[in-house]
Amino acid sequence: MDNKIKFTKQRLEKIPLPDSGRKVYFDTSNPDLALRVTSTGRKSFVVIKKLNGRPKYVTLGQFPSMSIQQASIKSKKVAIELSEGHDPNAKRIQNKLENITLEQCFEAYIESKTLAQLSEGSRKSYKAILNNWLKDWKNKPLKEITTNLVNQRFREISKEYPIAANNTFRFVRAIFNFAQGEWEDSNGDPLFPNNPVKKLTHKKRWHKEERRQGVLKNYELEPWFKALELYEQTGTAQGGVAPSTFADYFRFVLMTGLRRREASNLRWSDIDFKGRTISIEQTKNKHTHIIPITSYVMQLLEKRSANRANDFVFEGRGGVSLQEPKKAIEKIRALSDVHFTVHDLRRTFISVAESLEISPYAIKRMVNHKIPEADVTGGYIVWEVERLRAPMAKINEMILSLAKVEDRSSIVSIKKTIQQ
Repeated sequence: MDNKIKFTKQRLEKIPLPDSGRKVYFDTSNPDLALRVTSTGRKSFVVIKKLNGRPKYVTLGQFPSMSIQQASIKSKKVAIELSEGHDPNAKRIQNKLENITLEQCFEAYIESKTLAQLSEGSRKSYKAILNNWLKDWKNKPLKEITTNLVNQRFREISKEYPIAANNTFRFVRAIFNFAQGEWEDSNGDPLFPNNPVKKLTHKKRWHKEERRQGVLKNYELEPWFKALELYEQTGTAQGGVAPSTFADYFRFVLMTGLRRREASNLRWSDIDFKGRTISIEQTKNKHTHIIPITSYVMQLLEKRSANRANDFVFEGRGGVSLQEPKKAIEKIRALSDVHFTVHDLRRTFISVAESLEISPYAIKRMVNHKIPEADVTGGYIVWEVERLRAPMAKINEMILSLAKVEDRSSIVSIKKTIQQ
């Protein structure tokens, strides 16, 4: 069949489908109109003209939903736009993007981030913010989220939850910053040039947040260690996870200073028993973190390795890593009368290190705090893992001494009964 025919409804209905790919037919009575037929059965009216020296396809609509007469009228308008150097496709895409919703922009933001850039914990936090504090904004176009709306919602949340208000609009600010850099109009200018959250900074409306300072005090370490042992002996499984896994996890965080997710997601492949090191690839500051294994931690890891259940050092239920240990924390708080969080254990490690007057640079390296580029001295120091072995051991020794652990090489060595 010739690809140049006079378009009639009957003829277009009888056009055979190609065996593969697509075929284009041109209307002899309208040089601006063509029909693209695919092997899947789709027949689309199109305009094909050169734009900036290259063929440009602009889809008008589907046959037979769009009539030949409708397609013919529309084709003439599109042909004029193309001849004037305008791209109707780009305009249509721009119109669509201009109406993108907060939730759609969030999904694009998440998709643009690799795992190394955005942790799973951050993703979950952002989704929680969207589904709770901004639930009625999810389907609202970004262009409709104004400074006044932001100020009003910020005040509403702040009445009872000032920190949640801060977190919510840090999230909104990040979404608008992403949109500003991601999408442009035909002139190369941002589709969303204004960030409605900026006014909060200009008016100094952000709520002051006190930096958390929770640590286990020296006199709390002994009852805390005793409570871990008692919990192992008398506790029950939480969500299918043995009490010993939770107890070892808490000990491990305290003795290594690792962040909670770095510890809970640790795999056996990250452990070098021969070289006595631990390597964490996915870290908060995006730098691979390597620390030495102390004698105490080695005993803990060897004990767990002998009974490993899956790829994770601290295994959770169903072959995954250990999840949020809230119930275990509550049990140990009750047994020890010591209030703590997992991050408090990391802060305790740092606090003990500082009390021993260990070099600040060594402490930063042990806990993987980034040394500022402006710190010239820190930039010249080359830290190998072996240089951290002695200070790490010193910190462990001090913690065990304060906890009055009798046999320093043993994981469970406190023989005294819990003080009532």
